[in-house]
Amino acid sequence: MKKLLTGAFALVLSLAIALSVSGCTFIKNNNALVDLPDSVTASQNVIINSYQDSTVNPNTGRKLLSMVDAVAKVERSSVAIMTESGSGSGVIIDVTDNLSSNNNTTAYIITCHHVISERGVINVFIPDKDFSYENDDYIFGGIIGSPSDANPTVTTPCYLPNTSTKMDYAVSLVGGDMQSDIAVLKLDLTKKSLSGKTLAKSDLCFANIAPTEYSAKRGETVFAIGNPTGILPGSVCSGVISYLERQATVETVGSMTLMQIDAPTNPGSSGGGLYNLYGELIGITNSGNTNFNSTNFAIPASTSVDAEGINNGFVSIAAQLIATCTDQNYGYVTGRKEKIGMGVSNGTTDAGSEYVYVASITEGSKAQSLIGTNLSNPLDKVRGLKVKDVILSVTVNDQTTQATSYNAFTKVMEGLKIDDKVELTISRIVNNVFSATYTFSYTVNQFVFCGAKA
Repeated sequence: MKKLLTGAFALVLSLAIALSVSGCTFIKNNNALVDLPDSVTASQNVIINSYQDSTVNPNTGRKLLSMVDAVAKVERSSVAIMTESGSGSGVIIDVTDNLSSNNNTTAYIITCHHVISERGVINVFIPDKDFSYENDDYIFGGIIGSPSDANPTVTTPCYLPNTSTKMDYAVSLVGGDMQSDIAVLKLDLTKKSLSGKTLAKSDLCFANIAPTEYSAKRGETVFAIGNPTGILPGSVCSGVISYLERQATVETVGSMTLMQIDAPTNPGSSGGGLYNLYGELIGITNSGNTNFNSTNFAIPASTSVDAEGINNGFVSIAAQLIATCTDQNYGYVTGRKEKIGMGVSNGTTDAGSEYVYVASITEGSKAQSLIGTNLSNPLDKVRGLKVKDVILSVTVNDQTTQATSYNAFTKVMEGLKIDDKVELTISRIVNNVFSATYTFSYTVNQFVFCGAKA
């Protein structure tokens, strides 16, 4: 289970926050581990350039609503998500993009990366006009990490979990970004639902994005809609914004800037929306802490740029995932590096030949823990890549590419996809001489920078 550590006050104990990972265990107050489908939390304010914003009426202006009216306005934009490994939530958004020839048959769903990070069957449950999640006309299927992403006409069946009911590939992954914990799904409305019918775009409810002049405030009343426990879709909880920005470190993700709320969100609602009383989407829920009452967190709409120069707010991340997605590749965040945890650079020999070497290693990363085997002496094994290791070649699923240049090496790494078997062959320098050649092997188990569709 992923954890998040955040210094709520100077020199105060760190809070152990459990990210709502699909199918993970969740730490309870007595520290016993209890199997629950997922967790939850809340978020901040938003605006994406081309996103729909129907709440701002140029004639009447924005209208502050009662909690009852605000919930009624937005609740059908909240969806439940079920995967082979767990469950979560999502929010339907309306986006103008370059991916579809007909945007009248396409909808997008923002969710959390950890909700969809495992490959396999995914099903989306959309509330119908009577707010029911059990209407077969509004249940759609798809597969992540399958040829169906690149070729929706494949014959591999998509089944509703725990049944033999075959479904169309209506849901596909646009892209997922682990470091911001944001992912986007695409819903193709030309594909049939569980009932065998298709929906029109007018049958859906889209979340309204807060306008640019909106600014979240501490103490502001907000509410979240999600799928706590994975079997209670459409659940509403309310509270206030406790703090606008908390700096936190999430296990396997790293540093994050999160909004804190006291709405009592629960496991299962990760990826769901947080709304203000104008009925505007102001955030995406993603994490919570059960050791402290009503101490929950979420991904902000916008953040200061990180060390990579990237704004990790969910608005910017979602927009980039959509803009960079193609028929061949998942969408990605420009500048994001593959999560093996190493940096590489070009070198030049005295004879003028190029080579690629390891320039940096991230503490605690996969690159630091891989086991390397000496090609000339299999009994000689070493742990971890090292700075200054020269990369000779990279082999992906038995296809070997010589690392003759930085461009040649990174091109291969950028094309990795889930379940690819990777071998990095390096030459290690000790006392200024090449001492041995090692091969480090690993399997890609997450969506990677500019990853190709499986």
